[in-house]
Amino acid sequence: MSLSKRISLTFFLSIIMFVICTSVTAIKEQHIYGADKYGWPHVFYTVTYDEGKIKLQDFDIKNFLIAYSVWFGSTAAVMIIIRLMKVNRNPS
Repeated sequence: MSLSKRISLTFFLSIIMFVICTSVTAIKEQHIYGADKYGWPHVFYTVTYDEGKIKLQDFDIKNFLIAYSVWFGSTAAVMIIIRLMKVNRNPS
């Protein structure tokens, strides 16, 4: 696989993992308190609502980039490990 395909696959997989993790952390939050929090390990988006109406939205770009970089780094590490485990079939 070429380098550009590996980089594209790494970005794609990290985005998928980021979206899944964000949705799972949103599901775990209690909705009876009137606030939803999104993001792991740092909360980057918070929505406060009352009686079905949104009262306050808070988005933090720094925490968003930190949360995404965790998933990008872990996906890149797995891709590098897979690449290093490849057997060289033509010994020198």
